[in-house]
Amino acid sequence: MKYVIPATVAQAQPSLRVRIPTQTGYARLETSPLAPALDTGLRAELADPLWLLARQWQFNEFEAEDAGTPIRTQLVVDGLDVTHFAHGIGASPAQATALAADGPPLEARVEAEPVLARHPRANAEAAQHLLRLAR
Repeated sequence: MKYVIPATVAQAQPSLRVRIPTQTGYARLETSPLAPALDTGLRAELADPLWLLARQWQFNEFEAEDAGTPIRTQLVVDGLDVTHFAHGIGASPAQATALAADGPPLEARVEAEPVLARHPRANAEAAQHLLRLAR
């Protein structure tokens, strides 16, 4: 916003000063108020650094158009292979089936919905309606 003083007022009172309101903001690194050292706040730890890298990739920040600095990462994964799967909430380990190494992905089994036993004509009509909607 710009403040303008009429010329007549400025000529009548040359010592008139206009105060333009300002707003000042500060950003600071905060540490734990209980710790005497600043190490924790200056580390700027992330809960999921891979998420930050994924967001940078999503916004094309690795294209190096903005003179970005290349990074080197090392990812170490420690885990166990999933060998059995029990479908459904509250399924017992006795209901688990063994997963083959060359079988379909686990996500396909998790997201699979049971096929409802309906009349073949109702299934055909539902498929025809789906095709009409798709057109």
